[in-house]
Amino acid sequence: MSWWKRAFQRPRAPKTSDAAIREAFYAVLDRDFERAQTLLGHAARLDPDEIDAYLMLGRLYRERGGGGRAIRSHQNL
Repeated sequence: MSWWKRAFQRPRAPKTSDAAIREAFYAVLDRDFERAQTLLGHAARLDPDEIDAYLMLGRLYRERGGGGRAIRSHQNL
């Protein structure tokens, strides 16, 4: 694949929950909270036993003013 296609291709969803969490961390560092939220939700769907995804998602909700969603996310644990 040429560098042009790689540079402008839409990003693919990560295949593992660890990869999704790692990408969500980078998104938070870039202050792209929408993408981080999407990636953490994806990580939780990929591996429902992944506690870190739920904890991070709850903290992100709470930080963005979604207290109710944060509580529901933590209750999923």
